[in-house]
Amino acid sequence: MRIQIEVLSKKNMEVQPSDTVGSVKDKLEKMFLRQLESQGENDLTEVDITLVFKDVALQDSAALQACGVVEGSVLTVLSRTLAEVHRRKTGLFRVRHAFKELQKKGSTSDEAEMEVISQAPPFSLWCGLDELGELGTGWVLFFHFVQFLGVLCIILFLFQLPPYFLYMSFDPSQLALWKNHTMTKRDSPISWDLTSAGNTGPAGSDSNMPWISALLTAVLMLVVLPQYQRYQAKIKRDVDKREVDPDDFALFIEGLPADAKDEAEIKAFVEKHARDGFHTEVVTVVISYDTETFQSLLVDLKTCKQDLAEATDTRERELLQAKLKELQQPWTSAEALRDSLPCNGFAVAVLRSQEEHRDALAQWDTFYEWLVNLAPCLHVNSKMPRFRGQHVLRISRAPNPSDILWENMCVPVAEQTKSRAKTYGMVGLIFGTCLVVVVGINKVVDYLGNPPLMNLLPSIAILTVRMWAAMTIKKYVMRQRHATQTQRDLSMLTKLSLFYILSYIVIAMLVNLNPFEGDWYTNGGLVSDIYSLMAMNCLSIPLMTLCGCSLKIRSCILDRSLDLDNPKPGLKQKRLNDMFKFPVMDQPRSFSKVLITFLTGLAFMPMWPYAILIAAAGLFAEYWAYKYQLLRQSQRPYRQSHEVSYGALRIVYFGVAIYSITQAVFLEPSLFGAARDWSGTITAPIIVATVVLLSLSNRVRRMLCGDCLFSLDGRTHSDVDYYV
Repeated sequence: MRIQIEVLSKKNMEVQPSDTVGSVKDKLEKMFLRQLESQGENDLTEVDITLVFKDVALQDSAALQACGVVEGSVLTVLSRTLAEVHRRKTGLFRVRHAFKELQKKGSTSDEAEMEVISQAPPFSLWCGLDELGELGTGWVLFFHFVQFLGVLCIILFLFQLPPYFLYMSFDPSQLALWKNHTMTKRDSPISWDLTSAGNTGPAGSDSNMPWISALLTAVLMLVVLPQYQRYQAKIKRDVDKREVDPDDFALFIEGLPADAKDEAEIKAFVEKHARDGFHTEVVTVVISYDTETFQSLLVDLKTCKQDLAEATDTRERELLQAKLKELQQPWTSAEALRDSLPCNGFAVAVLRSQEEHRDALAQWDTFYEWLVNLAPCLHVNSKMPRFRGQHVLRISRAPNPSDILWENMCVPVAEQTKSRAKTYGMVGLIFGTCLVVVVGINKVVDYLGNPPLMNLLPSIAILTVRMWAAMTIKKYVMRQRHATQTQRDLSMLTKLSLFYILSYIVIAMLVNLNPFEGDWYTNGGLVSDIYSLMAMNCLSIPLMTLCGCSLKIRSCILDRSLDLDNPKPGLKQKRLNDMFKFPVMDQPRSFSKVLITFLTGLAFMPMWPYAILIAAAGLFAEYWAYKYQLLRQSQRPYRQSHEVSYGALRIVYFGVAIYSITQAVFLEPSLFGAARDWSGTITAPIIVATVVLLSLSNRVRRMLCGDCLFSLDGRTHSDVDYYV
């Protein structure tokens, strides 16, 4: 008899009613081994197989007929081995390299493409960052950003050497004067070898070196950051030249009317007006339709069918049948469905030439046009041609297809604003919870008399709350319904970074307020807390990432919950594959982790110069940990653009303002006279300079840099045609 075997799809198989389940498994195992061998999996010698019929796992000794299997029955195959092979296939491979090899052979068939993709080599851990360009500009910029912050930390430590040697010049007896004489942990000073500002003792120093060093550090960062921003733009342009992506040909159009549903009309407008005085060849136009209306049509159709199935009155059934026929009308053809859906104002026009694409962006995607499109009342000032003579359009570079979230294109601004407010409210709530927990732990530790290793409890509490915060904030950011994954990641980065700054820096300062009562320079005080927090955050977490702890924990949870001898009802091999495949690397979370490593070292550097060195070590460890995680423990991510990296650099600007405040706070108890006054005086000018730079657009900040280090001249497109 003929039955159907369902793995990822259903296939026919000839069996005898008297065949045992074990014999069928043997046949399937031989077939799977041959298929896997053809895919390069030569090391496999066996494949575990579970056959499921009507949600019941069949025993090997049972005959098919005894199990109720008849002609046409469908048996589901579940295999952990196949799921593990699928996980390896979902890893990161050099697809661009494989296609270059295919191009050399001159073969263009679908079979040849599938073969080279299956045989694509993995990325080397020692590969240059330029090779990651095929994953998107954002990943190249991410690893350059980590390198930049690591090098910057070392340079900043060199600027701290004058106050460092100043602190070393004081007698160790001065450090002991910070104790509060309460016979608690606050009564024992930290080690003099930590070389903190507390070495000066409560009497302080009148040296100008600490505040001059702080001023030079801030000036250095305000000069270097715009230069690095220009370097980011250079990297983006270089990747644009090397890599050919869908967004190299696509223009994103905003502001179309609801009845703009004719691709030919939009195509004609772009061909005529994309470049003033020139014809622009457009390959195709993709219109975005209102997904809310689409979902409403589906719900109405489903509700009507349910009402019709439950109706018993003849007259009511006739009315429902007429309504159902009317509701089914939009679904009779693609054209009918398009006529029933309004345009949500967005479309993508795909050009043939990259050069024409860049010329169109140079004309339409300007700072002025962005400004006049911020509000409808400003549209009258637009200088660009209007669609149908009246509708002001905004044309910019389209995101890559894997980046766009079409279902979120028509979300009202009011709804997004409300969701954003809820997210910030949740950040505040989690911060308050973290503050209460840390204060409570400190009280308990003081009460117990500072037992060994108890100083680590506040740091462990912060790291634990951080994991909870990351999951909660991600859930709330998802509800904001951003138009692209990049915008969602940027929002996630902002909220996570805000929480990390509050929990790592602000809480540490709030629970250790008064240095003259032993809150800073004693065991269990601020320096001790920062030392343990940075040691755990900067070194242990990258080590855990390199060891694949998250994957091992995930595997243990899966082993406990998965029982293929008694599978859950409805479990299919496709679902099993999804459970085993590598996760997508969470770039916003990695970015925020890198940022807090740097900002924590920067904020506490004035009182403890070694903090910035620990941050440097942590950043270099994170570079290799995240590179290993991306290339060996993650599946292929969506094509990340440059926006998240640009947003991360803006947060570093805020770090300069934070540094100007912390240097005044931390240096005040260790200085006196004019030195203390100057330390407070320089705070406001640094904050003002930071705010001014942040208020300028990216282009204006880059223009302020000039061409002193990195030139941005030259084209950013290749000669590759859309049809090539």
